[in-house]
Amino acid sequence: MCGVIELWDCCLRRTRYKGKFEFTYVSPSQVIVKRLSTGSRIVLKSHYGYEIQKVNIFQDQFLIANTPDTILMGDLASCKLSEIAWTGSGNERFYFENQQVCMIFNAGEMTLVEYGVNEVLGSVRTEHTNPHLISVRLNERKSDEDIKRIAYLIDLQTIYIMDLLSGLNVAAISHDVKIDWLELSGKANKLLFRDKKHQLHLYDVSSQTRTTLLYYCSYVQWVPNSDVVVAQSHGNLCIWYTIDSPERVTTVSIKGDVENIERNNGKTEVIVDEGVNTVSYTLDESLIEFGASLDDKDFERAITLLETLELTTETEAMWKILGQLALENRRLLIAERCYAALGDVARTRYLNSLNNSFDPSDPNSDHMIRAKIAVLDKQFKLAESIFLEQGKVEDAMRIYQEIHKWDLSIKVAEA
Repeated sequence: MCGVIELWDCCLRRTRYKGKFEFTYVSPSQVIVKRLSTGSRIVLKSHYGYEIQKVNIFQDQFLIANTPDTILMGDLASCKLSEIAWTGSGNERFYFENQQVCMIFNAGEMTLVEYGVNEVLGSVRTEHTNPHLISVRLNERKSDEDIKRIAYLIDLQTIYIMDLLSGLNVAAISHDVKIDWLELSGKANKLLFRDKKHQLHLYDVSSQTRTTLLYYCSYVQWVPNSDVVVAQSHGNLCIWYTIDSPERVTTVSIKGDVENIERNNGKTEVIVDEGVNTVSYTLDESLIEFGASLDDKDFERAITLLETLELTTETEAMWKILGQLALENRRLLIAERCYAALGDVARTRYLNSLNNSFDPSDPNSDHMIRAKIAVLDKQFKLAESIFLEQGKVEDAMRIYQEIHKWDLSIKVAEA
């Protein structure tokens, strides 16, 4: 090879940031951000071609950059960047507690921007910006629908839960004591909150009902990636493996204060500080995994997990929940096994009769199965309407004849 190789590194300017990052301005609207410790890079670019005037990095992970008419934000860990129109006052405060969304507080309004999306996710009016008083959930658990919700305080005694997709409030919770902590579940269908009297409450969004879990609570947290709740009340560690049955609680005596919950490598531990040393209490991973199986609608795996466990108050509640979900999804064999485990002979025989009489995969028997399940749930009007839609008047009459409601059967015939 003859000649020479020339390598040119062209940029408008290059600066160091806190000795940890290097900013290379390759154009007025484009900056290369390099982490000096690892050499990893991310390109920060204005989609509108505006000049980037200032770049800041918070917690060594989150980028905030300003242009004359927009604001850019990004996560160095996921390499997701967002840019939205913004004409702020310069007094904005940024919150990065949620790994999926950046929260910007300015003039009494909290604006939420999802990383990787170039538009505002939503905004709410609140003066309470403590991270323990705001909870945002964005599709954190597997679900058939898109779930993006926020729980926040209107005042210290009122919680609003907003659907960020529609912009509508799905719940408003008034309390008679000031609230000092709240958090949505991973699927955003339940809310835990604690008041200044240290009472712990559970709110079910779908049924709009409230349940008091503990009258004194010094620590509470959802177990990561599950619907299991861990709380401390005096010298007791309280665990709800099935939060749909709040009366079913496992209690363990402990010495000290709960510090954290760690979940990794298929093991979940509650870390307790006993003063002299730190002790970890291992939770039952089978009971935790049961909830994940239900979310995935993997009913076979859920049954396999439950069959390895003794019948206790917790597992009994889980068999009931699995049986109900199996019925809703018309998994009749699964439902039959659940009610057999619970010793519910009547339901087991009824479902066994259905399994022997109808094939769930046969489209022609679909209406019959739906009607029979409705009867099992004592939804007689629903079963009647299913039969009448199919022109099965005699079957609709037979529903009431079997329960000796002769007058209702006559009404169906006359109609």
